[in-house]
Amino acid sequence: MNLIQLIKSIATVFVLLFSTTALGTELPKICAAVRGNGAKIFVHTNSLARIHELYGKLWGISGGSSGSVISLVVDSIYSNPLVSNCGEKKCSEVESASRAALLLKSFQEYPAVLAAFPESSLFFISAKISHELNNKNIDQMFVEDPVKALKVFKELLVSPQYSEYVNPEILDTLNKNKNPIAMAKDIISGIHGASNWTFDSPSIFVRPGAISYSVFADYFGRLASFYAADGRSSNLDGLNDFLNHCAVPGIGMPWTEVSKLPSGSGTCGQQFSSLLTNYYKDSKNTGQKLLTLADKEVGQSLHVLATVTQIENNSAQMWRSAREQYLSDLKFDWAPDFNDWSIAYMGRERDLDQLLLNEKQFADFKTRRARVLKNMTWRDILEHSPAEPSISRALEIRGGSVTTGGWLDSQPVQALANIGCEKVILLDTKFKEIKFQEKVSALLGADQIKLDQLFSLEDPESSVSTAVKHSAGVWCTNWNDVPVTDMAAMSALGWNGSLETVDPLLLTPKYPYKNIVSSRTTSQCF
Repeated sequence: MNLIQLIKSIATVFVLLFSTTALGTELPKICAAVRGNGAKIFVHTNSLARIHELYGKLWGISGGSSGSVISLVVDSIYSNPLVSNCGEKKCSEVESASRAALLLKSFQEYPAVLAAFPESSLFFISAKISHELNNKNIDQMFVEDPVKALKVFKELLVSPQYSEYVNPEILDTLNKNKNPIAMAKDIISGIHGASNWTFDSPSIFVRPGAISYSVFADYFGRLASFYAADGRSSNLDGLNDFLNHCAVPGIGMPWTEVSKLPSGSGTCGQQFSSLLTNYYKDSKNTGQKLLTLADKEVGQSLHVLATVTQIENNSAQMWRSAREQYLSDLKFDWAPDFNDWSIAYMGRERDLDQLLLNEKQFADFKTRRARVLKNMTWRDILEHSPAEPSISRALEIRGGSVTTGGWLDSQPVQALANIGCEKVILLDTKFKEIKFQEKVSALLGADQIKLDQLFSLEDPESSVSTAVKHSAGVWCTNWNDVPVTDMAAMSALGWNGSLETVDPLLLTPKYPYKNIVSSRTTSQCF
């Protein structure tokens, strides 16, 4: 152990000795409101790892889109018995939080570790296909030889590299359509747009996207099962050894440093890679399917609210007609009524009932449009919340409504406050640089008045202003400029995020953190 690691180990002991909650003092209900950020979720896992070490475990979490995936990861980690039980004794608050933090840090390793398996990061599927189509110069090929271009596109979709993950609707649509070349060109334009989150028209609501969200749900359900340690192939002894050697000693360290700490016969990084690899390898060798948390109810071990944007009534019927017209190569009518739009929350039934009471008496537009979808599983969430416009068409969901993904409630502070959260930390980015929500809302029929009521930072009563005002702090990370392919940069950004707060509790973390900004008037995010 070098001098720096020795100093950090001494600091860790200090944390354990002096940061425990006073006897008889109940911890405040700290919650995280997570803005979805697509394939850059590794920013969030590292942000949450640091938050766990600074303030302890969460009482609740909410997020839509990829924020729902983060919520699943946290829910599965909290379900892991080794996070709460340290051998023969119950873990202290610091030990338990550090174990959860360690598992969140390790999340950045899974794409590399699982690269040798059929598992690969579904988040990148649209970008990968778009890149290959560009390399094949597919757009020019459609001009010079459209029949060949269609053939090349179909062959790519059924290639071993992609066939398991590609939305089967694409091939089905091409095979049934009377003008498959024109349909293929439109679908490809959508795939190109999805790779950089841009879109051109209401076609994004009816055009099939590249990702199979059924496979997406299975994929993350299996990974969640590993983190919950509830699978047939779970190595509880090995995982407990990893947590013992790497959690508390790793407090204050990012994964790049924790991974180098000694553990077992090697390092923490080597031990984690071995645990995850063997978990998948054992299933592959025995032919046993990995268990999945996808079919379990939401919020197994903490309070969770996942969201989708919901379209009902006449606009839902209009969408169904538009999709039929699109598939028949007809120009489709598109005249949605934004009054048919709502935000639907999924979670524990008692939390959903509490949410609708609006005990905090928020009067903003978003809160007034809150609805609930009860008895939903993680599969329902993973198949719908990440399926956002540009990467997926609108989708039907149990109960008869139509959803367009969890893009709208990116600052779910009000919802968390209404179910009992006492201090909500909002994980967000530079708000003014993101116009995705406004553009999609406008395509769904929102006029400028409603857009301002939802998103205006100048209006103190808007939904976003209300969320910022009622958050205990904003964990600000500018992920817009970080390449999605740069895992190290995404991870470091989250780990070193800036916490903007004036809350007394958040200003006194369990160990000093230089990136706490004691102000809410000079926000980097808002």
